[in-house]
Amino acid sequence: MTDGNRYGHGCLELMSKFLGDGIFNSDGEIWYSTRALLRPQFLKQRISDLHIFEFHTNRLLSLIPKNGETFDIMDLWYRFTLDAATEFLFGQSVDSLDNPKVP
Repeated sequence: MTDGNRYGHGCLELMSKFLGDGIFNSDGEIWYSTRALLRPQFLKQRISDLHIFEFHTNRLLSLIPKNGETFDIMDLWYRFTLDAATEFLFGQSVDSLDNPKVP
């Protein structure tokens, strides 16, 4: 492959339907500019903001049924990831764990 993409264009097209354009499914100039935009969020000082992840982890754990009933954790996991990521990257969570109707 001459474009530097080890997965081939088919994978990029497939993943773009799922992830859109961004750092996880692009290469070349789009990848470089997205990486430059996100780089400041991963400085050593920011990585130590563990309280963000602790808060959202505790919120996730509080929503797990205590009576032992079976449930689908994927919905909670996706919302946890969204909440923690939006607070870490943008400074404010979308709080989808508290409000499942958040689009």
